[in-house]
Amino acid sequence: MLQILQSERFKRWQTALKNRQAVLRINARLERLRAGNFGDTNICAMASASSELTQLAKDTGLARESLYKALSAEGNPEFATIMKVAKALGLSFSPGRA
Repeated sequence: MLQILQSERFKRWQTALKNRQAVLRINARLERLRAGNFGDTNICAMASASSELTQLAKDTGLARESLYKALSAEGNPEFATIMKVAKALGLSFSPGRA
């Protein structure tokens, strides 16, 4: 089981999201990550609003189109991409006890 630490930046970002469905999906995804499930990485469905994905692209330094493709249901993102997204969202990972 992983411990996922949420920074103040992440909490502010998540609180500012207008799409409540996205917030619920993000929280569900974080719970799956805590359980060690690194499967489905469809973050684009979670950040469906164009401006949210554009901001995430700016924060990661990746092109919006590349980010969308990498994190879509059909995408196969590199670990470095996932870590850039996590860092942009203010998430950090550390091993924890199950």
